[in-house]
Amino acid sequence: MKQGMLKPGMVDVFGVLPHIKRRIKDIYGTQRNFAKAIGVTDSHLSDALCGRSGYPKGMLPKLGIRQKTYFEIMDIPTGVGARGSE
Repeated sequence: MKQGMLKPGMVDVFGVLPHIKRRIKDIYGTQRNFAKAIGVTDSHLSDALCGRSGYPKGMLPKLGIRQKTYFEIMDIPTGVGARGSE
């Protein structure tokens, strides 16, 4: 596996939202039903799905999603930093 590539079944923070929405619909039918199941208001869940607030506690495990973090190491642009600017 090349550096920076995700394993099958993994998505980054930008690609997880469609999976979250699909699982809410497949498992709970509606966002309202899911909000009730995890004990939050409809508006809180909506805000989280639109990026206006963080995900409610317990939301991802109820959908069978585990959150992890990864970092991508990119090339350093030339002329940046003390060593490259002399």
